[in-house]
Amino acid sequence: VPSGKAGYYLIVGKVGFDNATNTSGGRAANFIIIGIGISYDFSAPASGSSGDVQTSFQTVIRYLAVGDYVQMNAYQSSGGSRTLNQAVDNTYLSVAYLGA
Repeated sequence: VPSGKAGYYLIVGKVGFDNATNTSGGRAANFIIIGIGISYDFSAPASGSSGDVQTSFQTVIRYLAVGDYVQMNAYQSSGGSRTLNQAVDNTYLSVAYLGA
């Protein structure tokens, strides 16, 4: 959060993993708000289908102080390589200033 922009922020994110046909492990992601030390977790079960595995949307409104920042992490435990799906609407983090 830059100087003069402390206030309420809308934080929205989602993580999509590649077309994985294994059902091993899980898929997860989280927001970490650095400065406050708060984490919001969101996850999805592994899939045996041919479709992409998507975590649920996570939406949070938080007051952030100057110097705070938001980080999103993704995790999977399938035992093999998985790629994040970078197509539109699949993997993103959006942070919007709502006001003081």
